[in-house]
Amino acid sequence: MIVTLMFMKLNTMRLQRILLLILGFGFSFTGMQAQTHQCGTDHTPEFMKQLEANVKYSNEHIETRMVMDKRYVPVKFHLIADSDGNGRIPEHIVYKQLCRLNTQYDTMGFVFYVDDGFNYVDNSIIYNHSAGAQSQMNGIRNQYNQSVNVFLPNQTFGTNTAGYYTPSFDYLVVRKASFDEEANRTFGHELGHYFRLAHPHVGWEDRPYKPSAHGTIVTLTSVGSSQSATIPVELMNEVNCTTAGDRICDTPPDYGFTQNANWTDNDDDDTPQICFNPWEGEVMDRNEVLIFSLSNLVMGYNGGCSTNTFTHGQANAMRADYDNRTNIDKVYMPDTTEITEVITTIEPTAFSTAEFYNNVTLSWNGVEGAHGYIVTLTGTEDFQYETDQTEITVTDLSPAASYAWSVSPINEIGSCADLPAGVLFFTSNDEVSSVNEVDFVSNFNVHPNPVVNQSFTISFESENQLDANLSVFDITGKAIISNLNQNIRPGTNNIPVQLNNAPTGLYNLLIRTSEGIISEKLLVK
Repeated sequence: MIVTLMFMKLNTMRLQRILLLILGFGFSFTGMQAQTHQCGTDHTPEFMKQLEANVKYSNEHIETRMVMDKRYVPVKFHLIADSDGNGRIPEHIVYKQLCRLNTQYDTMGFVFYVDDGFNYVDNSIIYNHSAGAQSQMNGIRNQYNQSVNVFLPNQTFGTNTAGYYTPSFDYLVVRKASFDEEANRTFGHELGHYFRLAHPHVGWEDRPYKPSAHGTIVTLTSVGSSQSATIPVELMNEVNCTTAGDRICDTPPDYGFTQNANWTDNDDDDTPQICFNPWEGEVMDRNEVLIFSLSNLVMGYNGGCSTNTFTHGQANAMRADYDNRTNIDKVYMPDTTEITEVITTIEPTAFSTAEFYNNVTLSWNGVEGAHGYIVTLTGTEDFQYETDQTEITVTDLSPAASYAWSVSPINEIGSCADLPAGVLFFTSNDEVSSVNEVDFVSNFNVHPNPVVNQSFTISFESENQLDANLSVFDITGKAIISNLNQNIRPGTNNIPVQLNNAPTGLYNLLIRTSEGIISEKLLVK
């Protein structure tokens, strides 16, 4: 990359620092597509005081400037649907974005991991960010008070706010439409706020620099916005860098130069701004020193940048905030094994036809480092399942339909692997054999159903003696009981079944025999 700077009354040491940051700093992450976003984080006086304390602590403690020791950060993702269970963000997107986050923060020594699975919330108030949503989210956050709490609803404040961090409740919110970004601008940005980083343009959020309003020499001494209290205006010579602007000395003054990436000041110029300050080398601070800003900071608003950066000072401040937090589990160390092996599918094979359309077993070879697998089916309908097994039984496919299925491995730190090409298979016209279609069985009964106390009994009369195996699946296809061998005798059969802490919900009981399959729905209370 070639950098051209105009030298007019520029502090030499600061110029050298900026050049090092732009040309050689390793905290960058390149995405394929630029994204714009609007942040709703309030920079309260308490927020700024904590930021100043973190900077001071970092300057006094050399260990905060070391990245060799990893800092492990548990993240509790709350996947929000409406009250009917609709609209939830797919799990594979969350794993993908977590991997991007770890790539973005890796050289700063942070490792983020999923804290004991996802939390599923069906709540239209939170989903639509209606009145009362924040207090309800805070109640949920209190249940997970040793993690970074991330809520992924359909909406945040209004239609233009992509995400926000709330210092008072200490959780962050990203609307699902802004979460899955190649460059990870919104999620990475709001997480920076969680570690008490401010906007480099703090105070200028509502009325960023404009030549017609501020001139080429900005004489203001303080600014404020709906997101920021009164903020002293930072100078280029660093004389007030710890008490003005974003309080970070290696982020140059930013008077909101780049936060409107696709807006132009001149009506006759329709060229959208990309990743630069459109007034670079033209605007001076009140000491008449030219301002040279960093346009590609993660904590900025320039959506035209595909490469997002943190400075050394920002990284040090975040590590200081982590080190001084008492509400993050710092004991547990996740498995950070990198998954490199490719999944090999076993069945259904390509272009095969499943015997039954509503009882299809999908199986594959496990891979090293995987704690689970995301199974995706696309076709007549789309389905997605998560399991820690190497097979699932799917009971909700359509007859005479075609599906492509694929499997991606996942672990605690996410999954950067794209879903592989799907294996195409077909379902038959024949429904899975029902109780009434298995000739040798009569008087079939499951009691009690709904199941209470995690146990139930299967009773039936059989004309034949044969071997069978019994399985119980949840609605995602995950086996709660898998292939429990049973010997069916002629006459009356009573089979006691014990579940192991199965959550309340609907389950599918399958008994496979050489003569057919018996299927029954179970409701666990």
